Amino acid sequence: MFLNRYVLALVITSLASLVSFMVVLTRLNPFTDEQTALPLFFMSLFFLLSSVLSLVGYCLRVFFYRHELFLNHFNVSLRQGIILSLGIVLLTGLQTMRTLTWWNGLLVLAITFLVEIYFVARE
Repeated sequence: MFLNRYVLALVITSLASLVSFMVVLTRLNPFTDEQTALPLFFMSLFFLLSSVLSLVGYCLRVFFYRHELFLNHFNVSLRQGIILSLGIVLLTGLQTMRTLTWWNGLLVLAITFLVEIYFVARE
């Protein structure tokens, strides 16, 4: 019962973040108003990615691991969605600053992997 509320809240959050991301993409010009457009772009991208990746991760976990508790699936997928979206937003920010190289990308991927390994080892 409570899990359905969590999933419904995540679906509503993903729809709201999709709307905000589309508004930022269509209404704001980063060349004229860089102080407002770029932070709003990255925040809306983070919320959109974290909610969508969490939903996808939850659906995959429920499909593959049916014998475990669903609340554990939700917590893990939410954590992984947030960590992955932070990595993607960081890579996008590096690309925006034109400092993204292959070794920077590998370093960001390694850091996100190590953060996830830390949480898995702690459990």
